Amino acid sequence: MAFLKSTLRPKLSVKQAIKPIIYRSSRIGLDLSNPATTASFADPRVVYISKPYRYFIHPQLLTSNGRGHTFLGIYRTCLDSGRFDSDKDILNEIIRLSGLKESTAMKYLAEYNAGLSKGALHFYIGSVGKGGRRRAGDARPTRGRCAGRGRSWFTVIARPVCRHSYSASAHALHD
Repeated sequence: MAFLKSTLRPKLSVKQAIKPIIYRSSRIGLDLSNPATTASFADPRVVYISKPYRYFIHPQLLTSNGRGHTFLGIYRTCLDSGRFDSDKDILNEIIRLSGLKESTAMKYLAEYNAGLSKGALHFYIGSVGKGGRRRAGDARPTRGRCAGRGRSWFTVIARPVCRHSYSASAHALHD
């Protein structure tokens, strides 16, 4: 019996084990098409859509839906960690962790920054939030999938996301 007890013990103690980083991002598949939604960053639906309710620890396995969400979760965690000196260092880490191509990661970062500085929320409210047709004169981005979806969602969640602290997500959960 003593032999069994010694062979069943873990080789590493719990304190020595490497704890995974838990990343957080907003949920995939939500939109602002409800008619009651207003074009305000204080609207409860706008606030909810950007909250980091999605958790993941293996970003390299998330290769189909939600790549932009995955990018944002890793980006915010890296930014909040304080371990990186520049966006270039963070992009290299995102590429290493997620398997994104450098050009894709750079596009995601550019769209995120554009959403922070000049995103127009009203283009994503109501029926156009489902990717409805553009009206003449709309300045809404059309790259990616539908005009109201795909990468352009950074315009919608970039500003509200900054109000939510991601610092409790990765390393702080393990302390």
